[in-house]
Amino acid sequence: MSKKLPQITESASALKTELRKASTGFQKQRLTALYLIRTNQATTRTQVADLIGVNRKTIGHWLATYETGGLNALLVRRYATGRPPLLSYEQQATLRTALASPEGFSSYGQIQQFIASTFDVQMSYNAVYSMVHDKWGAKLKVPRKSHKKKDDAAGEAFVSNFCSTVESTISKQSASFDKVRLFCGDESRFGILPVCHRRVTLPGIKPIAQIAYSYESVYLYGAVEPRTGKSVFLHQPGLNSAGFQRFVDALSDTFSETLNVVVVDNGSFHRARSLNIPDNVELIFLPPYSPELNPIERLWQDVKSKLFYKAYDTLEEMQSNLTSILGAYSESAIAKMTGFSYFVKTANAI
Repeated sequence: MSKKLPQITESASALKTELRKASTGFQKQRLTALYLIRTNQATTRTQVADLIGVNRKTIGHWLATYETGGLNALLVRRYATGRPPLLSYEQQATLRTALASPEGFSSYGQIQQFIASTFDVQMSYNAVYSMVHDKWGAKLKVPRKSHKKKDDAAGEAFVSNFCSTVESTISKQSASFDKVRLFCGDESRFGILPVCHRRVTLPGIKPIAQIAYSYESVYLYGAVEPRTGKSVFLHQPGLNSAGFQRFVDALSDTFSETLNVVVVDNGSFHRARSLNIPDNVELIFLPPYSPELNPIERLWQDVKSKLFYKAYDTLEEMQSNLTSILGAYSESAIAKMTGFSYFVKTANAI
C-alpha cells in the first residue's frame, strides 16, 4: 500500500502566488508538486512524479522535508556534497542571460574575466569551459553579419503584418488564379575561391586548406516555396536587372497556372523600371538589411557548406557540382530547411 500523502497546509491560491514569485527551477518544481496534491490533481507520489517528470523517490524526499520543516525548508537548496557551486544559481542565471545576447563573448577566457569582474569569483579556465561548453552547450560560432543601418522595428513589423501584406498584394491582382504560391527569392554568388571552414585537429596541428587564387564566379538566382519545398533555380553570369528578368520569366513559366508571390530584398535590380514582371508574378520587398527574414538564406548556407569542401580548377567544374548538390535536395528537405513559421502560417492562410 502506498504511503499517504501529507496534508498541504497552504491554500491553492497561496501556492499559485508562490509559483509566480519563484525565481529558480528547483523551487518551481517543488511548489508544483504541492499544488498538484493540494488541488487533487495527483493522489499518489507516483502520479506527482509522472506529472513533473522526476523520480518517485525524489517526490518522497521533498514531501518528507515539507512535513518536518514546512514550505521554507522545502524551498532551500541543499547540496549533497556539502559544498555549494562556485557560482550561485542567481549568478549562473546572470551569466546565461549574457550568453543569450547575440554579442556573446569572444572566448572562454573572456567569460572567465566576466565572472571575476562581475561576481568577484575566481574560476579556473577548465571549470568555466566545463560549465559553459559541456553543461550548457555554448560554443564559439561565426557571427551573422548585421548592417548597422538595420531597423529592428521594421523587421518585427514586417513579420507581424506579413499575412495582411500578402493578402493585400493578392487582392490587387487583376487576373484570376485558382491557386496562390508564396515563394522566397534571392541571389547568391558562387566562385571557385573556396571558403575555409573550421577544422578539428590535435593540439599543435594547424589545419591546411588548398586553394587556387582565382576569382571567377557565377550567380545563382533561386526561389523556393517553404510550404511545399518546390523550387526553381537559374545560373546567371551577373547580378543585374537582365538576369532577374530572365529569372522571373523562368519562374512564371515553371508555375504558369498559379499566382506566384515572391518575397525578395531591396536590390536595385529588383525594382528596375526596365523590368517586365509577368502577370502571374507579384513581388513583396523585405525591409532593408534584413536577410535573416528570408528563409532561402538557410538553403544558401547549406549549399555552400557542401560545395566548398574542396578547391575547383575551373568554374565549369564548380557549377557542375553545384547543380548536383541542388538536385540532391528533396522537396521535403527544402521545406524543412526553409519553413519559417511566419512564412508557412501565411501560406496556409491564403
